[in-house]
Amino acid sequence: MQDNYRPAMELAQSRLRALDPRRVVTRSGVELLATEAGQQYRVRLLGQEYRVPIPEARVYSVVTDSPAGTSVNLVVLHYLSTADGSPITGNWIPFRSLPGGNVYEQAFRQQCLRPLIDSFGSYPEGFEQASLALGGEKVAMGDRSFTFRVLPHLPMACVLWLADEEQGAEVTLLYDAVAPNCLQTEDLAALGRMLAFGLIKAWGKRS
Repeated sequence: MQDNYRPAMELAQSRLRALDPRRVVTRSGVELLATEAGQQYRVRLLGQEYRVPIPEARVYSVVTDSPAGTSVNLVVLHYLSTADGSPITGNWIPFRSLPGGNVYEQAFRQQCLRPLIDSFGSYPEGFEQASLALGGEKVAMGDRSFTFRVLPHLPMACVLWLADEEQGAEVTLLYDAVAPNCLQTEDLAALGRMLAFGLIKAWGKRS
C-alpha cells in the first residue's frame, strides 16, 4: 500500500473495528460468516466477492485470496462503516448532485466519462456486451443503459447516448439517491472509476 494512503487506511480500519459486526451487516447488507479463523464480512463489489476478516479489517479477494488494492480497500471499509441502512430510492442523480460533486464534476468527467465515451461512443453493441459481462441489467434510458448493483445497498446506472446531427456521443454515470447515505463523495467518485474501467476492461476482453 502506498505510504500516502496509509493514514486513511488505518483510520478506516479503526472506525470499522469500533463497530458491532451485527450493526454493520444490518446497515450495509453484507454477510457475516463464521470460519475456522474467526468471523469475516463478505462483500460483493461490482460482482466481485471480497472478504474482510474481523478484527483485521483488511480486504481480500475471495477468488485469489490476495489483498485487494488500495481503492477497493478504502471503498469497502468506508462502506461497511458508513452505510446507514437507508433503503434504495429508485431515483437517479448525477455526480454533480452529490454533496460537493459540482466542485469535482470536471475531474469526474475526465477520469470516468471521457474514457467511456471514447470506448463506447461508436460501439453500442460493445457497451451492451460489456455491461452484461459486468452483471448489468438493461433499463430504458438514453439509447443504451444498464443498472449495476455496485454494492449491496448502492445501485449505479450507466447511460449511453449515440451521436446525432447536433451533438456527439455522450455517457453519464448515475447514482441512486441513497448514495450519500452509503459513502462520502470521494468514495463515490472512486466507484465511478471502478465501474467505468470495469466496463472498458470487459469490452477489451471481447473485442
